[in-house]
Amino acid sequence: MLEVRKGKSSKSYENEFFRKVSVELSQVFEQRHWDGILLGMPECITRGDLQIDCLLVTENQIIIIDFKDYSGTLELPSEGNFRFGRWTLNGDITVKGGSSPNPFSQLGKQRMKLIDELKYRLYDFERKSISTVVCFHDKVEVVGRIPRQFQVSFSIVDSNNYLNKIVDIIDVMVDGDINYLSEKGRQTFTETLFAADEYQFDIQFEPELNKSLIEERTNNSDSLQQIREFLISDSKIMTLTGNTRSGKTALIPDIRELAFDLNFTDVPVFAYSNRLRRKMLRSNPELEEVDSLFNSVFDFKGEITDEFYKKNIPIKVHDEIHDQDKALYIIDDSQLITNTSFDSDLLQFGSGHLLDDVLNYIDLESNPERRIIFIGDKNKLSYGSKIENALNPEYLKALLDSKNIFSEIRNTELSDNDGESEIIKVCNKIAKNIRADRYNELFIYSSEEITLCKKKDQTNVLKEAYLNPSSSKILAFSNEQANQVNMWIKKHLIKNGREIGAKDYVVFNTTIQAYGPTLVENDFSPFDNTEQPFSFVEPKRVDNGYFGEVISVDDDNIIEKAVEIKGEKVKLRFIPCQIKLQDESIIETLVFDNYLKATKSELDKSEIIAYQIVLSSYENDIFENEPFEGSSEYQEMLQHPDQYTITKKDGKVLYRNSKDKRKLTRFEKTYRDRVLKKLKVPTSEYFKILNASKVKFGWAMTVNKAMAYSFETVFFNTNQEENRGRTNKEYFKWIYTGISSGLNNVQLINWKPISPFLKTEFRESSSVKKTNKGSIILSLSNGEQTSTEQLQYYLETQLSGVATIANIAPKKYLEIATLEMNDRKIELFFDYNGKGEMKIPRLKSGEKEDFGIILRLLKPTSKEVPSEIGVMKSYLEEFAAILENYDIQMKVLDYHEWNLILSFANLKNNVDIQLWYNGDGMISKFSYIDGSKDLFSEIVGLIKEVYVLD
Repeated sequence: MLEVRKGKSSKSYENEFFRKVSVELSQVFEQRHWDGILLGMPECITRGDLQIDCLLVTENQIIIIDFKDYSGTLELPSEGNFRFGRWTLNGDITVKGGSSPNPFSQLGKQRMKLIDELKYRLYDFERKSISTVVCFHDKVEVVGRIPRQFQVSFSIVDSNNYLNKIVDIIDVMVDGDINYLSEKGRQTFTETLFAADEYQFDIQFEPELNKSLIEERTNNSDSLQQIREFLISDSKIMTLTGNTRSGKTALIPDIRELAFDLNFTDVPVFAYSNRLRRKMLRSNPELEEVDSLFNSVFDFKGEITDEFYKKNIPIKVHDEIHDQDKALYIIDDSQLITNTSFDSDLLQFGSGHLLDDVLNYIDLESNPERRIIFIGDKNKLSYGSKIENALNPEYLKALLDSKNIFSEIRNTELSDNDGESEIIKVCNKIAKNIRADRYNELFIYSSEEITLCKKKDQTNVLKEAYLNPSSSKILAFSNEQANQVNMWIKKHLIKNGREIGAKDYVVFNTTIQAYGPTLVENDFSPFDNTEQPFSFVEPKRVDNGYFGEVISVDDDNIIEKAVEIKGEKVKLRFIPCQIKLQDESIIETLVFDNYLKATKSELDKSEIIAYQIVLSSYENDIFENEPFEGSSEYQEMLQHPDQYTITKKDGKVLYRNSKDKRKLTRFEKTYRDRVLKKLKVPTSEYFKILNASKVKFGWAMTVNKAMAYSFETVFFNTNQEENRGRTNKEYFKWIYTGISSGLNNVQLINWKPISPFLKTEFRESSSVKKTNKGSIILSLSNGEQTSTEQLQYYLETQLSGVATIANIAPKKYLEIATLEMNDRKIELFFDYNGKGEMKIPRLKSGEKEDFGIILRLLKPTSKEVPSEIGVMKSYLEEFAAILENYDIQMKVLDYHEWNLILSFANLKNNVDIQLWYNGDGMISKFSYIDGSKDLFSEIVGLIKEVYVLD
């Protein structure tokens, strides 16, 4: 019979067609008494970049089936260009295959990846037994032919003939003794490599993507034109930048299509890490074949642990998956890629300089037709230097020059997303300040999506983060702050003490390997009858950034090691735990308690040295029991006297490489590798300590740690403490990064608006003389209009709906206006001087009450803030808008370098003040000059209330 399993798909047509295929194949297998396994859209556990639509496994055949939702006339490329040429449908539509303009190439890559996963796991594996099939959902007429050398392993079918082709592939005699359906084989496909649930034929429900996660596609035709010009130019690198949710990532399918049109044969897309890759695919379901940059650039299978127990992950020497010369490499979230050295005492990727390693991997020098597009957000935080960054064109240019690659760096920046999201609007506002290099103002209003959390609600915030840790997260500045929040949750909500315990939520801060446990029921376990969804016949790699929930803790078997370092005893503590990971798998691991309790995100130097000594002690013991001199490798070395030399150190005889006496001989290296394999068995204490988990509690985390995630709800503690200051670029980028990690709701904790008033001295007395400009309401121009005509236009505009003009009589430096209002007449004198400055009118005749109404209407509005005041202009416009909400009008009376004279008025009073400011737009003094002191006090009180000043 046919065992059918299915994972999740974001495309409904794949679900529908898999239902048809599974039903019809099951009938054929039942009729012919065949056995097999059919996996639909399975998740590959061992490598995220192996994404297969459908996998059929029989006793001696493996078939990869790729679904294509097309119909019509399919034109194949010429036989000479078949591997990489474009497939076109109905004359103009490209039949894409992930990163290729060609499903044959796409399936070839999937086949290589699957071979790579099977060749070390199945002793009877035969690579020739893997066939690939492109299956169209509807009828296609094929024009052209598959070259003879590919016909055995590759086929093109549609819904009308796919069944016959699959039967033909399976129903053949195979040389050799292959049995992929043995117990070992079944376990490899259904547990070790792939995860997929048992398929329910009669259930119509299929999982759908959460629409709220989908990134909007915007019209970026100008940017696509610039990208087109880049691709046909001699330039090697382009940066594509934009604010959060500006559509950068959503543009990638269009960039791929454009590259295919320009005859690029491979357009691989990389996310910075596996967790960003998962986020990218959730938000952009149109994307296919997105790889993790680290998984692609670095050879994890070639990991080497040096004599100091530092893990070194080398760069891949050759990547046969992406080996074509005319390729466009697209790398998302490139603001995280820098050349700053980030290797730690216990781990190093490649050279330790990621940007260099990426460029060496792509190798533009040997492949002159390759191109790179770095996509990212310059407003977000990054790792390391701001200069040595992949989004810095000047640095990229210098880096290419150093490699003798002379090329200009193209740049394009997407416009902001002007959608309805308040989160996006706030991020755009912060980005605008960063672009203008202006950090004296940031005011955030409460809305449905982004709110200011009141102190009385903070306990509810902690409960929400505890109850929904996968979708809600508390963000903080420092590890100390995050640790305080996490310990509060443990103490007051879980109530399981300060030590790690069941129900604790943790995040992994390094990559480790671990096996699945034989579960032991525990009274403290939050799960009943917990079952391991996967059986680990090999260690599972748990990536940095994975979340998990502690199921149980084995307090009876805690490992403690005491090491003396420079006269001081250093104690290391390793706690056996079972942890259920976010993918539902369960691992057994030692939690490195020293790291968990550290206030920093690293161990102390003395702890690292002690850790190295502990691991070394295990090796010394096994080497003493099996000395090199008694090994077969030693005997072989003696046969090659020219390849070693003998030295002595501390009374010990040492054998070293004859060409480099610092290095071991190749014979002793082989010996050490062979002996150390005995230590690395999963049950050994050495293996468990070597792979001890460096975790932190995961309800609260730093913004720097969280910037590679997105959460439905973010609770963001905006108080950095430590007197770091908030009127600078780094703080604005930190706020931007924290807010942009929230998808639907952001609650700001301890938020205080940033304004020029942060360090202002408010004075109720001043030696400044009152300016006569406070009486000026209109400056006359020397244009064609007379003073009378200009005054008439001004009055009609200001008094519309309140009063009408009966007559204006011009005199020398005087205009006499007669107005009608409330069925009464009022006459006003409008004086002006030789400079054309018209003053506030004098009452000639009429009611004083009417005169008061007119005076208030003739007060200037905030729109009259002049551009000449430079750094203060933007802020004063926003400040005036805030005051209008309290029926207070503001105007600029006079301005000089570093100081302004402002006039404020409400319905009853007016007041003039002097304001002093500096080049950063911060106000040092706000001083009373003349007018109502009550209004001055009211304005100062509003400033302190609105901007939360102490």
